Amino acid sequence: NDNAPLFTKSIYYVTLKENARLRHFRVEATDADNGDAGIVTYQISGGNDKGVFSINNVTGDVTNVKILDYEKLGGHVTLDVTAQDGGTDVRHSTTAQVVIRIDDVNDNPPKFPRSTQTSFQVQENIFGPKIAKFTAYDVDSGDNGRVTYSIVSGNDDSIFTISPLDGELRIAHGVELDREQRSDYNVTILAMDGGENPLNDTIVTQIHVVDTNDNSPQLTKFPNRINLSEDTVIGYPVYRVVALDPDSGNFGQMEFSIDDVDKTFSINKKSGQIYLVKSLDRESVSEYNLHVIVRDNPSDLSNSRTSRRTLQVDCIIVDDVNDETPQFVGIPYIGEITENSPPGTQVQFLTSPILAVDADDGANSYVTYSIVTSSYFVIDHQTGTLRTIVNIGSFVTSHRILYFHYPFISDREEMLDDVIEVTVRASDGTMTSETVARVTVKDLNDNPPRFASRRVRTRVPEDMTCCRVIARMSASDPDKDDNGRLFYTIVSGAHDRFVVDRETGIISVAPGQSLDREMTSQYKLVVRATDHAANPLSSTAVVMVTVDDVNDSRPRFLSTFQQISIHENSPVGSKVTTLVATDDDLDPDLLKVSNYFQIDVIDQNDNSPTIRNDNGDVISGDVIMDVEEEIAVGSVLGRFIVDDVDQGLNCDVTYEIGGPGRRLVGIVLRMRVNDVNDNRPVFTQSNYDMEIPEDAEPGSFVTSVTASDRDDAAYGDVTYTLHGDLGFFTIHPNLGDVRVAKPLDREIIPEHQLTIVASDNARGTKNNRRTTTKKVVMTLSDVNDNVPIFTGPLVTSFEVFENSTPGSLLSMVTAADRDHGRFGHVTYSLRAFADFFSIDPISGDVTISRQIVASQRHPLVGDVVIFATDGGGRESNMTLTVEIIDVNDHVPKFEAPTFNVIRIPEEEPGGLFVTQARAIDDDIGLNAVVRYRLHDPDMTNQNAFFIDDVSGRLLTSRKLDRELRHTYSVVIQAHDLGRPQLQSSRILTVILDDVNDNRPAFVSSGAQATQAISIPEDAAIGSIVGHVTRATDRDESARIFYHILTQDVTGEQIFKLEGEKIILAGNLDREHVDSYQLIVGATNNANFTPADVRVNDVVRPIDLMWDPSRDDSLLRLYVTVDDVIDEPPRFSRNVYVTAVEGNTQPRTKLIKVNVTDDDVGDHVTYSIVHTTFHRPDNTTWKRRNAFVIDPTTTRCRTMSPSNGGSTGNSRDDYALLSNISTSYHSLYFTLTVQARDSANQSASCKVIVHILRRSKKIQFVLDSPPDVVRAQQEKFSELLRSMTGSIVSVDYVNPHVTSDEEIEDNRSDVIIRIFDPKDDIENILQNLKGASPELRRMFRGYSFV
Repeated sequence: NDNAPLFTKSIYYVTLKENARLRHFRVEATDADNGDAGIVTYQISGGNDKGVFSINNVTGDVTNVKILDYEKLGGHVTLDVTAQDGGTDVRHSTTAQVVIRIDDVNDNPPKFPRSTQTSFQVQENIFGPKIAKFTAYDVDSGDNGRVTYSIVSGNDDSIFTISPLDGELRIAHGVELDREQRSDYNVTILAMDGGENPLNDTIVTQIHVVDTNDNSPQLTKFPNRINLSEDTVIGYPVYRVVALDPDSGNFGQMEFSIDDVDKTFSINKKSGQIYLVKSLDRESVSEYNLHVIVRDNPSDLSNSRTSRRTLQVDCIIVDDVNDETPQFVGIPYIGEITENSPPGTQVQFLTSPILAVDADDGANSYVTYSIVTSSYFVIDHQTGTLRTIVNIGSFVTSHRILYFHYPFISDREEMLDDVIEVTVRASDGTMTSETVARVTVKDLNDNPPRFASRRVRTRVPEDMTCCRVIARMSASDPDKDDNGRLFYTIVSGAHDRFVVDRETGIISVAPGQSLDREMTSQYKLVVRATDHAANPLSSTAVVMVTVDDVNDSRPRFLSTFQQISIHENSPVGSKVTTLVATDDDLDPDLLKVSNYFQIDVIDQNDNSPTIRNDNGDVISGDVIMDVEEEIAVGSVLGRFIVDDVDQGLNCDVTYEIGGPGRRLVGIVLRMRVNDVNDNRPVFTQSNYDMEIPEDAEPGSFVTSVTASDRDDAAYGDVTYTLHGDLGFFTIHPNLGDVRVAKPLDREIIPEHQLTIVASDNARGTKNNRRTTTKKVVMTLSDVNDNVPIFTGPLVTSFEVFENSTPGSLLSMVTAADRDHGRFGHVTYSLRAFADFFSIDPISGDVTISRQIVASQRHPLVGDVVIFATDGGGRESNMTLTVEIIDVNDHVPKFEAPTFNVIRIPEEEPGGLFVTQARAIDDDIGLNAVVRYRLHDPDMTNQNAFFIDDVSGRLLTSRKLDRELRHTYSVVIQAHDLGRPQLQSSRILTVILDDVNDNRPAFVSSGAQATQAISIPEDAAIGSIVGHVTRATDRDESARIFYHILTQDVTGEQIFKLEGEKIILAGNLDREHVDSYQLIVGATNNANFTPADVRVNDVVRPIDLMWDPSRDDSLLRLYVTVDDVIDEPPRFSRNVYVTAVEGNTQPRTKLIKVNVTDDDVGDHVTYSIVHTTFHRPDNTTWKRRNAFVIDPTTTRCRTMSPSNGGSTGNSRDDYALLSNISTSYHSLYFTLTVQARDSANQSASCKVIVHILRRSKKIQFVLDSPPDVVRAQQEKFSELLRSMTGSIVSVDYVNPHVTSDEEIEDNRSDVIIRIFDPKDDIENILQNLKGASPELRRMFRGYSFV
């Protein structure tokens, strides 16, 4: 076993598609040994880490056992396959490489990331802005991973465009968005890869158009002329201007103004209502030109648009026309009645009174009223006034259905429901309508409050502080609202010590007050609960508050100072006096307290005293003293001086009058009585009450009062003071004259209760005065000093439907005059708008006096001025604003179009004008404003049309295609803006006229239309080589012409078309061009000459000019040129030089000659026809079997000893090569190699094989693919030969294998062999490693790594 297995190839290449099965691929190795030693087995020894491949160990068949995935395997796999023989002692093995290239299959679709933004805002009126850039990712490679983008839906009008390469979405060139036409778009973007069967992904993006102020407001339904009656009242609404602005937000907000020189008219800037503000005088001015201006975006005048129109107003005299229909107005009707109201009481309506209007003329417009259901009310047939026929409150309702036979209940508080529903019917004699009036029974304050307890007792400590709760009083009142809402007051007993919370009834100590049991131990509080009614009711309860004692008083002596007398010589232990102290607390704790007293010792009276007067004279006779009457007991009458000769205490003298048992000296006193102030003043009249006029001037005399006093002198002088008059009166202090001090008002205080105080002893002290009081009531008589004050109605703005029945109640006006009697009697009158309304002078009921028609000749809004006058002629006024409401009773009438069938061309851009609808409405205001819409509830027309709701212009909404649909039935509705809306319809038939809008299209079953033909390369010029596949055209009577748009050749034209025939126009040479790709276009133009037709070049591929995948009017025509064997084989060189070492092994590879044959499929065979051996002596030797050439691969090898048959020549030649002396340097062989094709055409070259001693293999790594390197390898070898002076041969050129055993197809491994005849290999290697200029140039030229 001395031979190792040899593979037929060192590297095997195989290519297959991913997901495919590797079949019928085999590696082969042979072993020259016999027996088991020559049996070869195979195994994969490397490169199969993922276990994708397996090999049959006997046959060498390689197959994949797992699915091939290009993305995971990286496009190629290099396997190391080892062939091992079956030797017993020694086994030999050889390794070859299997390079498996995997072609990518389009098995992964593009994917948009989930994070891709899908909503964008784009401002309108900007040309071509960029919206967004979309990126989808495809993990496939090559065309399979190359993603292109397109828009597949939402772009019917070609508004958007997307870059097919980078996915940048923009507004199309020359296009700007208009939010008013369309505010939102949903655009579907398709990402498609370039695979043969392309895969795709879609994403939907929302594009919101941002509004700009690009539309001026337009005045719609604007009359050029309006007629006004000369007697039109001021305030009349002349006309309501309507404007529309399709912009949104503030850009669509509008304000109106008017340019009127003499200010006769004004306009409401918000509503556009024009009013008359000055009286008209036709004789002075008969015509007015009003310039009406409307401005949008009023908040930002720098970005505002305006429109202006002129309105002519003519003053004329016209008669009223009654043309409206009747109906209830002012619904809902809500009224109220006070409970227990007597029969005949009129129901007061909080909203508009019951009123129905009839738009008929004459007697048919008169409306009468009746009640359908209710036994409690009666209605005035003419005015609609609702009155009671029973005592409301004396019945009960159940489930809002009234029955007269229900038992009466005497009180509202017992009712189940206080709302009565009354069905009222209005009739004009034949036609009737009904409505429901709701009457609320108002509560009457007929229930006084009731305390939960009428008597409450509570106890509080006397030291309780402010605001602490003492008691909580609670009362209830079953009445409603203010009649049942209570407040609390303390009537009496509080003595300012207590207060009560008005709302809660909580009683507490008043702020700043305190309790003192020693002063008052109990309080009796009378608490009153009163409701809030206008005529309040109340009730009282008693709260007994007992003040509990707190030890807060100090003890005190009853006498703070005492003088005690004791007789001299009194025995020890005699009682002198008794001290008494007291404490005000109930259970006092005695505290320390001190007191002072004096003890006088009385001398024994043994000497008589001597009496003297103040002058010191001894008194011996009678003494006369003046004593005032009624002097108080204990008063000092006089002073006497008494002397006693006793010494010490005995000289002290005491005095008595007539006291016995003592030593005394007596005198006689005579008392003369003086007057004291012991009588009160007495008024001379018992009653001074009187009546005075309320307009009495300040200072005017009212009355005089007189009082007398029986005392003498100053004690009898009387003075007067006045109390309780709040400063309205004064009194003269001496004369008693009462006068007015400040203005009086009977309506505020009808009477004054005065208290006149008469006091005597004016010059004396206050303590020595006596007073008498007299109550005087001053009643004020009324004078007419108040104007009437209006109290109702609360609502002063009313809407009256036109043709309201005369006599219908508009409002009930009430006014009150605070004066009394006839001065307080109020009557009513009308002094404006009196042509249409009247007022009852007594009740104040404002009614319609004649029928009103809403028209341009009468004001739609007016002021009814009502005057209230009292009996004294004083008056006041109020204004009721009345708006006449137009009744929507006219259906819009179409005036245009006058025809029902309309023809328009197809394929026009959206917005094509179809027709304009025009309808008129005989109503006025919004009832006369006509709007238009399309009626297509089943979407039959698929939104093919839209109509301007204001102008009535009917337009197409998109391009219409007659080939899809040729006729549309369009229903236009004209409706007004009234309530309810009235409408009429017009049916139009829209027919599409055909235009040549469809290009011819080739029928294709795939992404694009293709056709393939083949022709022999020797076909004659002018011959018909095929026919173009016919295209179709959806247009009627369309003719189709075919044109060659591009053909990828250089130079002259090769093909032309005559109709559908393909004509050969130039010579074919398959070896020069083996196939052609033509783009054929189908058009309707016989003279079509595309401007972009050009010969294809490398820079601009045909697909970018004419792409059948994007245009179905294009056909990709593949023309294959079939080969004819007309080209001989060609060697790349005439002479090849190589070398071989002496003693070389059999079958050693020497050189591969390169042969090409331009014919396709031509079988070329190779052979060595001559072999000549050249000796050093220049002799030759013909040898046939020294070398062999592979008949298919052109690889030359040394001959195997077994080759050559039985002649023995091959063995001799092999022995010759093996035994050549290594000392010879000029030995070589010359081989003549011949290549012959199937047509027996041949070529030959010469191969020189030098026999040398040594050779060296060198590996180069080049940064170029192997096919590029092979094309230049001969030139590369020559360069190395010239540099080294040696024989150089290239063993092989393969893809580069890295140190990690990965194959890089874009690099090459080049193995060269250098033979040096001079046997100087090492020096050659050193030269190659140097930096010679030739080597550097070589490295730059060949991109050495």
